[in-house]
Amino acid sequence: MSVTPATLSFPPLPPQRPPAATPCGVRIRPVRDGTPDLQALTFPRFRPLLEPGKVLPDTALMLVAERAEQENGAGEGPLGLVYVHRPARQDQAAHLMSLAVRPSRRRLGIGRALLAAAEQAVAAHPALITGYSDDLRARAAFESLLDGQGWAPPTLYRVRLRGIAGWADAAAADWQPLLARLAQGGLALEDWSHVGPADREAMQALLDSGAVRADFSPFPLEAWHIPALTLVIRQQGRVVGWVQGLPGEDPASVCYVNGAIHPGLARSGALIAAIVDVCRRQAASLGPHSVCVWQTDADNMAMQRFMERHLAPRRTHLLKHDRFYERRKRLDGSAEAR
Repeated sequence: MSVTPATLSFPPLPPQRPPAATPCGVRIRPVRDGTPDLQALTFPRFRPLLEPGKVLPDTALMLVAERAEQENGAGEGPLGLVYVHRPARQDQAAHLMSLAVRPSRRRLGIGRALLAAAEQAVAAHPALITGYSDDLRARAAFESLLDGQGWAPPTLYRVRLRGIAGWADAAAADWQPLLARLAQGGLALEDWSHVGPADREAMQALLDSGAVRADFSPFPLEAWHIPALTLVIRQQGRVVGWVQGLPGEDPASVCYVNGAIHPGLARSGALIAAIVDVCRRQAASLGPHSVCVWQTDADNMAMQRFMERHLAPRRTHLLKHDRFYERRKRLDGSAEAR
């Protein structure tokens, strides 16, 4: 997982259609007040931003499409909504978080007009970026919209598995000989509450030496991770890796976004032991039907192979296996953006 801004290179701009015109009788304006109708036009995790009476943060740009004659919430209600996260720094890319049009008002150009208005509103930023999974509803329509607005083709950036925590008990039984052998060889797993100053120095030494990639550092995520579901992996008492659990999209889910192991133990099964152990801890604290999420970046082929070989085959406990794609549109005509 990368935690520092990376330079993003953009291909030459593809041919674009003329700027989208707002459909006749429709206006697009910034959202002033949240309503339940607006909340229904975005993902559940963003709906708290649109609670009635709540003031949007400066970084949240939301534009609503509605009938031009509509005033003070009267009439047909919102036709569509676009949400863009715009960083405070204008040299950083903005992010398209959600775009939706009421089903009864689709294919009228409203989505295209909303997207064009959002692009214009964040034109001071170098680029607009969005991400989505391969099971996104209306994915074909969304991709067609981006194609028509001149966005670059999609690139794979993340692979994710979702399963229930109860898988770990069955896995522990299957892998008992391996787990016993590792324990006899000095492998120990402790939660983050046992981490002391010497352990932190050992982790930093792994990062500084290049044994573990710098973007797998556990420290930037420490403010958000769940200490009881973040493990330190030790071999003969020495820190050799970690698995980090963060709150998921709902209270009964945990996302394991960061796992690292010393290269000398990469094929030992130590990472398997850590994942089984932390998921058993999750099952004990949140219940066996709570959701475990494992994800890795597209360029981490070793972890993808690990997930495919050891996690995906447990079909009885697997809920979803999906891939995430990223698309970008250059807004300022520069060759790259941060």
